[in-house]
Amino acid sequence: MHATEPLDVGAVAGALSLLAAAGSAALAWAHMRAIEQMGVICGAPLETHCGWCASAVILGLSGVALIAGAPRLTQRRLPAAAKTRISGERL
Repeated sequence: MHATEPLDVGAVAGALSLLAAAGSAALAWAHMRAIEQMGVICGAPLETHCGWCASAVILGLSGVALIAGAPRLTQRRLPAAAKTRISGERL
C-alpha cells in the first residue's frame, strides 16, 4: 500500500475478524480440553457447543467474506450525480 492509495476498510476489518476468529478458536480449544476432563465433549450429540465455538466460526466466515468482497467494493463506480446548485445561482 502506498501513501497515495486509500485505506481499504473492508480488508482491514476482514483481517481483524480473522485475528479474532483465531483467538476464539484457541479459547474454544482450551474450553473443549477443560471440559473433556469431566467426561463431556463440547458439541457431542446431547451437548451444545459453547459460545467460543460459534464465535470462531462466525468471525472466520465474516473475515473471509470481508476480504473476498473488498476488491469488488472498491472497483464499483457510482453514477454521476446531478450538478449541485451554488447558493444564489439560477438554473
